[in-house]
Amino acid sequence: MKEFINGNAHIWGVTIIVKYIPTFSREFKYILESMRLSEISFTCRCPLKSFKYFIVPQLFHYATLSEEFTAAGLVKGIDAPEINLHILNRISDLVILSSLKFSLQALLEILYDLRNK
Repeated sequence: MKEFINGNAHIWGVTIIVKYIPTFSREFKYILESMRLSEISFTCRCPLKSFKYFIVPQLFHYATLSEEFTAAGLVKGIDAPEINLHILNRISDLVILSSLKFSLQALLEILYDLRNK
């Protein structure tokens, strides 16, 4: 599995880029709206100034998004030395989650009965 992750780095990059295209267009609209409210125009007469007003908010926003993306990957175990996909682990997880669900359901029913007395 490690070879798959390392060998197809370009696929991961393209996936991330495609994921952020809608975010980029939405952020661009927000930036244009805030520039309009601040009475700053996005013109070709002052391309450096317009570019500065556009790129600085984008850089800060994408820095935050990259931190969130990294944190999500770490939580999902992307840095684990060994990827364990054994079927018994998935079955035990299912059993634990099912028992937790039934325990919570029973607790909620008890609380509901106590409330209605």
